[in-house]
Amino acid sequence: MPKIKIAGYGRMSTIDQKLSPEVQEEKIKRWFEYRNDIDRWPQGAEFVGMYIDEGVSSRVDMLERPKGNEILTVLDPGDIIVCATLSRAFRSASDAEKTLGILNEANIGLHFVDMDVDATSPAGKMFLGMVAIMARFERDMISERTKDALRIKRMKGEPVCSAPCGWKIIKREDKSVFLADINRRISATSARDLFRKGMSRNQVERQIRHFTKKHKMKVPTSHRTLISDAAAASLGFPKCSWSFAGQLLGLNINNIKFLLRDDHEQLKSQLREKATSEGIQLWDEGNASVSENSTQ
Repeated sequence: MPKIKIAGYGRMSTIDQKLSPEVQEEKIKRWFEYRNDIDRWPQGAEFVGMYIDEGVSSRVDMLERPKGNEILTVLDPGDIIVCATLSRAFRSASDAEKTLGILNEANIGLHFVDMDVDATSPAGKMFLGMVAIMARFERDMISERTKDALRIKRMKGEPVCSAPCGWKIIKREDKSVFLADINRRISATSARDLFRKGMSRNQVERQIRHFTKKHKMKVPTSHRTLISDAAAASLGFPKCSWSFAGQLLGLNINNIKFLLRDDHEQLKSQLREKATSEGIQLWDEGNASVSENSTQ
């Protein structure tokens, strides 16, 4: 049976020199020598060196760092990665969950000297379970905070992402505001009308591309974009993404089937009611919709 390979992993700390690469390596080598002396590995073990990521942001996941990725190429199932401390390995609970999951599938062990935790042991598996719970909690909390922040911005009438179809986002004083994008609205309304006439995606794309080129209109004309733009036109160009509008309506609106429906006015009213109930205004009061246009 081949010897188990033990690889040390660390990350350069530019703030706390108590955890410099030399200190991390010393801790790991002492751990290895002690385990080797007490015959922790009857078949023998070989220390294959240190893999230290220097000058790499802690915000990068462990296995996406240069040395963190390289270490996997020298280890086989049954081998072990040793870290001096938990903080030198992971940037967050979600990083720990992801990394431990990959190593578990590869049957590569992971040990933290400061906690004396072997992630392949029963206690280590319990630790993995706790990490997974914390990671899910962390994601849920981030998601909730993000949703709350977006909801507040929408209630203030401020953009929350890139400009939705039919709108531009411009800076005025200390905030961003919406400005109607007339060319995009003409293109989107034309695409909606062509889809309703039964034209295929490629036919609509060719027609819109010819029309916008002729009139020197700089708007996206891929058939995927034209479908979502046509959906926005069908709903009167709300100040939100098609995915958010679909979420409020409980529908998938990014498809031709939605464009062929005959109840868009009802859906627009429903969308207005649901948005208003959350304190969100998706249209300017008194904003006239773009008149019907045709590329033919």
